[in-house]
Amino acid sequence: MQFSGQITASGWDETVSSLGGSIFHSSVWASYSTAVESHLSPLYITCLDDQDIVVGAALAFAEYSTRRIVNLFSKRMLLYATPVVNNDDRVLAFFLSELESYCRKRGFARLDIASYASPDISEHLTSGGYDLTHRYEFILDLDQTEEQLWSGLSATLRKNINKAGKSGVTILELPVADSIASLEKLGKATADRILSRKGVDLRQSSSDKVKQAVLFMDQGLGRFLSAALDGEIISTSLFAQFNGIVCHMLAGANDEAMKAQASKLLLWQAITSYKAAGARTFNLGGCKSDATEPDSAEHGVYWFKKSFGARVVTCASGEKILGVKRARFFDLVRSIAGR
Repeated sequence: MQFSGQITASGWDETVSSLGGSIFHSSVWASYSTAVESHLSPLYITCLDDQDIVVGAALAFAEYSTRRIVNLFSKRMLLYATPVVNNDDRVLAFFLSELESYCRKRGFARLDIASYASPDISEHLTSGGYDLTHRYEFILDLDQTEEQLWSGLSATLRKNINKAGKSGVTILELPVADSIASLEKLGKATADRILSRKGVDLRQSSSDKVKQAVLFMDQGLGRFLSAALDGEIISTSLFAQFNGIVCHMLAGANDEAMKAQASKLLLWQAITSYKAAGARTFNLGGCKSDATEPDSAEHGVYWFKKSFGARVVTCASGEKILGVKRARFFDLVRSIAGR
């Protein structure tokens, strides 16, 4: 097998689609990520067999500083999703090994492999010496009938969806500019609520992500849905579909939406409409692995997503410091930060 880096994104989406990739492997994700994080630069990397057929692909990002001395300890390669390969574990093992070699030759200090919409490759990461972080994702298979999907919802969720409809909540598709404006406003409301309840400030990062959501729309891969009550937009979500895989990307809701159960009705209508359009799976997003614990900040998120009857999929992200001296430096910084 051979390991190669492509210079451009030409033909990239067809390549990753053929291997089963998601939106997080796509060229639009590369554009979106670099628009949100200007210090990232995309790398389109493929693995070829002896007949020069692509058997693996990874969308990676080089993250670096303009100061060379900083790069000695901070330059990293980041993958938001694990490499996609042709159902052969040997290809994945080879790919991960070559990724590490590629990073070492080019002076990367870290290699981080996240797990958005990805299968569990924890065995490969563990054997490769990565530090692992486990998380869950929630996947609905849309090959079921709508009746089966409905019966798969928890009884409480079905009740709340019906309540939202009876209270007058309606689901709309607004013009893109209006959707972005409403999501930015409602995303701020959500971030303020999280800050007041959990002390985590997500306001700036959420705003940056919403502003660049137009990139998904420009490529025909995104869709906004909004929930309205008494003429007011109270909840908005962004969805992205790539290769038959739908991912719930961003969401915002105000207090009225929470009271009216509007976001639950919105998600249900998104699921049924994507199913009708031929999508294969619906990814509700993820949460930390400790979310099963009652005292976890994401405990409610876990049960909310699970209530849709979704499969709970265990995923693993990995971090590897490249070089003994760098590893010691990172350990020192972490120990100081933890004091």
